[in-house]
Amino acid sequence: MSALPKTRISTPDAALGKLICTLIPERSRITISSSDDVSIDWGAKGCVNGKTQYVGAQNGNGGGRFDRVLVPDDEQTVSVLSFDPATRVYSNTRYLLSAAGMTAARTARGVVPNVCNMDDAALGRLAGQQAAIRAVLPPLPNEKLVYSCQSAK
Repeated sequence: MSALPKTRISTPDAALGKLICTLIPERSRITISSSDDVSIDWGAKGCVNGKTQYVGAQNGNGGGRFDRVLVPDDEQTVSVLSFDPATRVYSNTRYLLSAAGMTAARTARGVVPNVCNMDDAALGRLAGQQAAIRAVLPPLPNEKLVYSCQSAK
């Protein structure tokens, strides 16, 4: 019976359900953000909380990491969110930008639908938008919050 959870955890496209993610202070750099736990609901194929699609990215170790770059309209911060279903490590890398930097990031972002279960063409467009946003980010982030996630009880 113990083989079933291992198979489920190692399959990047599998839904893991509701998770509670706890900050790993020694792997994080916090400047202004809260260190509170984060709750996510990891759905199949990178759907988070039933509404936000993450894009799969090979991490070079044979496993799959999923990323989403968020550029809010009402903040001066770009967040690069990543989750690795195999290790259950979630991270939020934050860049605090100037007004000009945020304008460049928003221009690169364009319009991104906040839906899951995108077809391959839509996933490709989202991946392209995320690459364009990353291209305007500075080389180093202001913060990096790294979390270890466990199934919520």
